[in-house]
Amino acid sequence: MSYTLAKITSFYPGYLRNYYERFPGITEKSYSEQFDHLMSDSFGWADYFAKNLRLLGVNAHEIVFNIKPLQETWGKENNVKNNELKHILIEQLRSIKPDVLFIEDAFKLNGDWVEYVRKEIPSVKQVFGWCAVNYSKKDFDNFKPFDYMLSCTPGFRDEFIRNGKKSYLLYHAFEKNILTKIEPMNEHRDKDIIFIGSIILQEAFHLKRLEILKKLNDAEVKLEIYSVLKRHDKYKNFLKQIYQFLRKFFSFLKSPNMQAFPMNIIDDYNTLCSICKTPVYGIEMFRTMSKAKICFNNHIDAAGEYAGNMRLFEATGVGTCLLTDHKKNIPEIFEADKEIVTYKSVDECIEKTLWLLSHDKAREEIALSGQKRVLKEHTYYHRAEQLNDIIAKNF
Repeated sequence: MSYTLAKITSFYPGYLRNYYERFPGITEKSYSEQFDHLMSDSFGWADYFAKNLRLLGVNAHEIVFNIKPLQETWGKENNVKNNELKHILIEQLRSIKPDVLFIEDAFKLNGDWVEYVRKEIPSVKQVFGWCAVNYSKKDFDNFKPFDYMLSCTPGFRDEFIRNGKKSYLLYHAFEKNILTKIEPMNEHRDKDIIFIGSIILQEAFHLKRLEILKKLNDAEVKLEIYSVLKRHDKYKNFLKQIYQFLRKFFSFLKSPNMQAFPMNIIDDYNTLCSICKTPVYGIEMFRTMSKAKICFNNHIDAAGEYAGNMRLFEATGVGTCLLTDHKKNIPEIFEADKEIVTYKSVDECIEKTLWLLSHDKAREEIALSGQKRVLKEHTYYHRAEQLNDIIAKNF
């Protein structure tokens, strides 16, 4: 089946600050040079869907719409006078004339904007979005113009369907070409157990993750955390608790956008802040991960019973032993305790960490088996095939 697809995404601001600090002169290059260099850094999904869809005969394009220097360069090269990012994006779509739009950042580009695109770009026949975190009723209303939604866990897919929105499951994946950039790095694993990712203190985010990481640290395991953590002010948190208590008795007090936590949670978070290392992104993240004996993973609280985050495939893809929370769909993805290691409690997590660190041969066998499974079934080429089938069903 022949069609033109444009995938639109936005990159995490923390990564972009890091990228432009490392490569300050890149903005002087042409759009294509800037784009290719950015993609070579292997952040997030990079342009892996577009690349692999092209291998299937799809005329696929990738646009990162929130990068001002990159997008403005495209605008200058194409005589676009208005530098507003959404305006440049529309002009890019006019140039591409896509049949299909894949909007990865469905929280920023949705609702009226999707309707506007359908009117302005008459070639567009199909628009779908991506969502893998909690969403509000307002968010769901803004998703309505999408023909369907994709998500990386069965839980979110099923929730969309229950709410009357067509949805499909598309797990994350690993790009095998990354191995050519990191293979020399993992000959000697000099890190016992690492965690790379976020710890957000909000309900439905990472409270369980925080609890387990704190207990791992208390167990005197050589834990390394790579994240953006900022110490919480215990005094401000205490004032929030008082305010929320008073609201129960005085109805005229409005509910501000704030959340207070028990002091032990704040203490645990601040303890991890004290040992946290500078975050790593893109290919540097993969290199760091490949040098670890164990990569710790714990899903966002909102994932509920289902697994599906990126770390499942990134850690196993680089050949590192993955230690992750048990979920009911794990058997669909990996064989537990042969290709990855799972835990059902904090105590079991610590117990298995200590066992893996003291059994090098068994740990490396699990890591190798996990990598083989990823390369056999969970690469971006496999996901591109699945996505191509989903798109074909909806033409």
